Amino acid sequence: MTASDPPRPTIMHPGEGKRMAGAGSSVLLGGAETGGQLAVLLLNVPPGGGPPLHVHEREDELFLVMEGTISFFIDGRWTDVGPGGAVYLPKGTPHRFRNAGTTPARQWALTTPSGFEHFLPRFNEEMARPGGPDWARIVALHAEFGMTLLDEGPRQAGGDA
Repeated sequence: MTASDPPRPTIMHPGEGKRMAGAGSSVLLGGAETGGQLAVLLLNVPPGGGPPLHVHEREDELFLVMEGTISFFIDGRWTDVGPGGAVYLPKGTPHRFRNAGTTPARQWALTTPSGFEHFLPRFNEEMARPGGPDWARIVALHAEFGMTLLDEGPRQAGGDA
């Protein structure tokens, strides 16, 4: 099944999905299951981890914080969001987030349409390269998936969304 096929009813049980290298995150549903409509990812964010400031040109994002405190940078200010909190970011919204705590945090990331589920595994692999990531490759990877980095310099891996 591909993202161009019609969506189909799908049930994913805990522990199912595709685990990603790097941050220990996973993809529960992608374009293949949703007909390109939606991607659902579970992000494990290490203390201090998170992406640099960036903007998505293709997808809206919804974050649902499950564990820990995640601080989101939106409209020029940081806001802490704890378990049970939600953050909606329409495409075109510059943002970043970081785990503001001292233990790993977990959050759901839902993107619409799908496609982002193909970016994150490649990003995590690049961040985990021996000797550190190649920043030019990180910038090019973001551009390939319709994202623009608004911040420079390598960051700790932890789920770019």
